[in-house]
Amino acid sequence: PCAAACPAGTQPDKFLRQLRFLNVDGAAETVLDTNALGGICGQICPVERLCEGPCLRSHVDRPIRIGKVQKFLHSHGVAIGLEPPPVASTINKKVAVVGSGPSGLSVARELVRRGASVTIFEARPRPGGIMRYGIARARLPEELIDTEISRIVSMGVKIRTSTPVSAAMVHDLLDRQDYDAVFMGPGLQQGRELRVVGSDLKGVTTALKFLAAANTTPQADEGEPLVAGKDVIIVGGGSVAMNAAIMALALGARRCTLIARRDSRSLPADVEEREMALAMGANVRACSRVTEVVGDASGNVSAVRVVEVEPASCSDYADRAGTLSLIPCDAVIWAVGQTFDSNGKAATEDLETDQTEGWVKVDRATCRTSNPRIFCGGDAVPSSNTVVGAVADGKRAAEAILEGYPQAPSRPKLPSLDVEFCGVPLPNPFCVASSPITNTAEMCARAFDAGFGTVFYKTLNSDSGFTIYHPSPRLGCVHGMGGQRMGVGLQNVEQISDRPLRDNLIDISVLRKRYPSKVVGVSIMGFSPKEWAELARASELAGAQILELNFSCPQMARTDAGHHVGQNFDIIEEFTASAKRAVSIPVVAKMTPNLTDIVPAALAAMRGGADGISAINTLKAISHVDLHACVPEPTIQGVSIISGFSGAAARPTGLRFIAEMAKCPELRLPLAVRGASGGGPRGWAAAVSPGARTAPCARPRGGRCVQGRLSHGAGPRLRGGFRGGPPALRRVWAVRRGLCRRRGAGHCDGALLRVRGRELAPPCLPHGCGGPCPV
Repeated sequence: PCAAACPAGTQPDKFLRQLRFLNVDGAAETVLDTNALGGICGQICPVERLCEGPCLRSHVDRPIRIGKVQKFLHSHGVAIGLEPPPVASTINKKVAVVGSGPSGLSVARELVRRGASVTIFEARPRPGGIMRYGIARARLPEELIDTEISRIVSMGVKIRTSTPVSAAMVHDLLDRQDYDAVFMGPGLQQGRELRVVGSDLKGVTTALKFLAAANTTPQADEGEPLVAGKDVIIVGGGSVAMNAAIMALALGARRCTLIARRDSRSLPADVEEREMALAMGANVRACSRVTEVVGDASGNVSAVRVVEVEPASCSDYADRAGTLSLIPCDAVIWAVGQTFDSNGKAATEDLETDQTEGWVKVDRATCRTSNPRIFCGGDAVPSSNTVVGAVADGKRAAEAILEGYPQAPSRPKLPSLDVEFCGVPLPNPFCVASSPITNTAEMCARAFDAGFGTVFYKTLNSDSGFTIYHPSPRLGCVHGMGGQRMGVGLQNVEQISDRPLRDNLIDISVLRKRYPSKVVGVSIMGFSPKEWAELARASELAGAQILELNFSCPQMARTDAGHHVGQNFDIIEEFTASAKRAVSIPVVAKMTPNLTDIVPAALAAMRGGADGISAINTLKAISHVDLHACVPEPTIQGVSIISGFSGAAARPTGLRFIAEMAKCPELRLPLAVRGASGGGPRGWAAAVSPGARTAPCARPRGGRCVQGRLSHGAGPRLRGGFRGGPPALRRVWAVRRGLCRRRGAGHCDGALLRVRGRELAPPCLPHGCGGPCPV
């Protein structure tokens, strides 16, 4: 949801996952590559009504502070010297951009990334538009603006300042100077004024004039005398009004009062800027309007007359009788809307505009105007009244201008993470174990598209007619006596598909055809030797490349399936043998942790012919008890259920079982780490350290397939020499490269791992060989 709510496509879902997996460099790269002004957006974006608004974390406690995370990642990327994204070879495309505000800078960067020649024409002495001239420095430091612009210029964008562009010049650029297209981003640089008595007195100005004067050098001295030591009235309740209030108080205003017609809960200003203004001492007089500016004998402002109004629609407010009052003041600043200044009017006069509001009419999908070679975005068009909205306009316009041209080049490819497991070559050692409600071909395809190398499609049954109550995972919490949350994990109720077997087999076949370079594993659960054999054979015919025997997942309706089987060693051996005889593909037995010693169960699977062991899944658990009703949770259809619990709560038990199997000299099978490792570099390293041979396996969260975990993933760590990463990640790499494998009975051979020019001996995983790695 957060990604869908970001107009500029900054992909917060992706950079949050990368950060979750300690891939700070990769997360910073995502921010810097997807958003030309990623740092500025992180600083001033109205996140509460965009990405943070629909954040699913709100259902647990509060939204993730995405804006602050984005701001941090941008700063980190700049601090480590992360280069701008690569630029394509020059193409025969020349584009002029009018205005260097957020939309102009965005379109320029996107165009130059794809090889176009771009020149920005800016009427003012310095680039940046509204960001430099219309936002208080307390909210947006000038150094950040300069950093963003310098990165864009370093990619090849040319900026010509103090160069206003008229409509005639636009046509000259297109007809005589061989520009293929022009993007208009003039912004709304002139503030509107209320036409009331006294609006022409000394000390009355607009917010945009005041902010521009206070923000720029050598004009900075013009803003301070207007407000320093004075009582200031700001008329308006939007973002510009709040920025003016913040700036006035920062310059030493004695008192600052905002007068707004709306009630305090309906002010259009963003939450963060409103809170900043109030924290600095601003007062808000809501449901009021100014009827007159009063002056003294010298023609200076001395007060304003204000009347209270009845809140109504945005344009129709009725005065309250008998509420007229006089508020003394020394300055009045209008913040009641913006329009084109003379330069903006001159540049857009030949374009079709809205007769009521004056917006330039565009196709919202392409930002194309009434002239097919001219595009427009930012404040000059409807619905783009934020920096992030303007950035999105620039990206859409660039796509339309370069329609049919190649996309921007990607960064250099990351190191290969291919690995072999049970004789099956995997593109990487990271797998998704789908949940029954997310095991359709479409959902598994999303995991493949995100970078996972393998999907374990879960869990097929033979349509034998028994009732399936709740085939899905859910987020569960372990609570203390006081109700405080002690841990969050995945609560697996009944991990078996409730879809017809035929439909599942079709999905598996579709996945194999669509993703021939990926690996499709299939998890099955039978109730007799015959059923296990039939399911195994059907799965292989559908295209399964590896088979998982589900002796682990909770099974509510039967006592001869799932984790019940996983605790009976004779049945494990029998069912494994039945499935193995029916197929030619590798068979992996998935162990349950719901027993004291997992090694005998694994040995039973090995005797039945298993090619590998998958460990572990979920602990049988009750995650919470409703102390008021004395009912254990979760409840399904009003009945308390003892289900499974995985995640951090199951990790210690899971790692113990993995270590015990790895140290058993009789158990000569590769191990796959299941969801109990917890995911991420810490979880992967922890899982590998006790002795897992391969594949950490991710699980779906909250019924959704986990996506993007491999996007960059451990790659930058491998490429960059594990900068900032735990040393145990080297073990993951050692396993990936096959550097530490069994040779015969109880011996390991190794190889040297080169990191930043140094040769390191990979640590020998505890395979039970009884000695250190020879390297």
